Amino acid sequence: MAPEITFTREQLIDAFKATASNVEARQAFGAGRAAILLPLIAEQSTIRRIFRPEYIPPGGECSFEIPFSDDTECVYLMPQIGGIPTVQFEGDFLYLNTFGIDGRVQWQERVAVQGRFEVAARVTQQFKNRIIAQEEVCGWTMIKNHAAMLTNEKQKISASGLDIDCFNDIVTNGDELRRTVSELYLSPARFSDIRRWVTAENLSPALKDKVYSTAGLAEVWGVTFVKVYNPRLVTNDKAYAFGSREGYTYGVMPIREELTTKDDPMACLEYKLGFFGKEEVGFGILDEKGLIEVTFE
Repeated sequence: MAPEITFTREQLIDAFKATASNVEARQAFGAGRAAILLPLIAEQSTIRRIFRPEYIPPGGECSFEIPFSDDTECVYLMPQIGGIPTVQFEGDFLYLNTFGIDGRVQWQERVAVQGRFEVAARVTQQFKNRIIAQEEVCGWTMIKNHAAMLTNEKQKISASGLDIDCFNDIVTNGDELRRTVSELYLSPARFSDIRRWVTAENLSPALKDKVYSTAGLAEVWGVTFVKVYNPRLVTNDKAYAFGSREGYTYGVMPIREELTTKDDPMACLEYKLGFFGKEEVGFGILDEKGLIEVTFE
């Protein structure tokens, strides 16, 4: 394993200052943003947890076998960013479109002259958030469209809150659907319901202790609770559970072009510096029974 490379504060300041006057330094800085951003996007994007990323080689066919065609009424695909999900009712394969997601950020040239590399770090975070936001709009649009069309009673649960009985219904319904529920996405307000489990009579003392542990109760019976802070994605009156079967997950996210970043050569015309980046991805729902929607009344 190669040794980890670390830089002193002075080295970071000098490297960032160089971007103000050296074209090659700017180009190297812009191109290097992708290596920093990719692991952060993979870690923080909820959609990359729900939709399995799969890299498509150049010239490769973006097709996926529908794993349970005899147990599936339809599958879904996102035709383009901002589009309406398309439903496919027949066939053994799902052919997905891929489309571009991009972003651009800039900062004043004097920031680099002064060596304020923290500003560039914050701007890099803003760029990451913009890419994640676009991915999540696409993915959650598909999820909600799918949820609105659910007809199987096992995939729709109503409860007053996320209590023990509600959680048990989620796991049981998943089992009856022959899916193993692994993640439950919910708002912070609904996550707070879990803290009330400490008063439940049918909960073991060991689990009650975890409810108020330092990290909080994040996993029960193999189900991970994932808080979604954006209310436009998951509201207080909804939660979404996802399951898998025989290694097949709910959705797939083909990546035809991984995120790349470059220096923005036009920024200097306004005495600014910056970078832009793009990726080419797609989204498809392959397992119709991999979703359980919970409605809190």
